[in-house]
Amino acid sequence: MNLRLLLLILLIPLAARAESYETAVAAYEEGAYMEAVEAGKRLATADGLALAARSLLAYGGYHRDADHRRQVLNDAIAAAEAALKLAPDHVEANLQWAIALGYRARLDVSMGDARRARQRIEKALAHDPENPWANAALAGWHGEVRDTLGGFIAGAVMGASKKKCFRAFDRAVALDPENPAIHFWYAHILLRFDRRDRTGRAQELLQAGIALAPRTTFEASLQELSAHVLAALQTKDKKTLKQALADTMPFST
Repeated sequence: MNLRLLLLILLIPLAARAESYETAVAAYEEGAYMEAVEAGKRLATADGLALAARSLLAYGGYHRDADHRRQVLNDAIAAAEAALKLAPDHVEANLQWAIALGYRARLDVSMGDARRARQRIEKALAHDPENPWANAALAGWHGEVRDTLGGFIAGAVMGASKKKCFRAFDRAVALDPENPAIHFWYAHILLRFDRRDRTGRAQELLQAGIALAPRTTFEASLQELSAHVLAALQTKDKKTLKQALADTMPFST
């Protein structure tokens, strides 16, 4: 067989796979989440399945139907698990599994899921310590565990602390200062802790996040949530703010 023809035959599948993954990423960035899910699953690669998990979490977090939200969450966990079977050290797959497990841990008040989520976050950080999402996920883990279990149990049993939460969020913002989502989640957890001395910082984060140019539909949606929380914060009414925080919590009951 002609060498040039052989090389062409070998390269066609690689080009097709690259194009398919790029197509899946583009669908995610444009907010066509279920298209991204299907494209990622068709690839049957760790990259594709991790993207499917991310897309499912973006799609299902605020779905109106609670039962559907739970099903989507389970599907995201399954997609991330499938990715990890192919590549156990895959950073994105570890992160998406950790995030999904964290949501399920909050819904079920499951310390087992919370522990597994932290293990996956730490594994992602071990392979990519400069990853802003991994640092934000670690911050979120500390914050969510403290918020769900309360200070004493979270600290004594799980090792979660507010100080570590704030430190990891500060690092995440420094690593990706153009990310509205990280600004939003940092402010969200500060306000849920109900610390008056942190209210100013939360407002700064919300305002800064809203002012950024969104790079994806997901980031734009988080800016809308930021505006909703900021408006509630500025009323200076605790009940209004509490409701806004509940309304903007993904995969909530």
